[in-house]
Amino acid sequence: MNFNRDQLETEIANLDYQKSVHHSHIWSLEREHLVFSTHVKFESIDSLSKIKDIRCEILIVLNKCAFKHYTIELE
Repeated sequence: MNFNRDQLETEIANLDYQKSVHHSHIWSLEREHLVFSTHVKFESIDSLSKIKDIRCEILIVLNKCAFKHYTIELE
């Protein structure tokens, strides 16, 4: 399968409160399991619950793909 990293970054960046999405990588483990990692920098957020909500929105974007594992570093 072929995924467009830039397109995924753009979709995540278009969500509310994101300031930037960077350092994103897609690779496969043993040619079977796709892995995605990224760093997401936020605008000013004042509550942990809002961060959780945003993380859920990011996961909705990522669940459209066949990733077996993903890491989202929140900044």
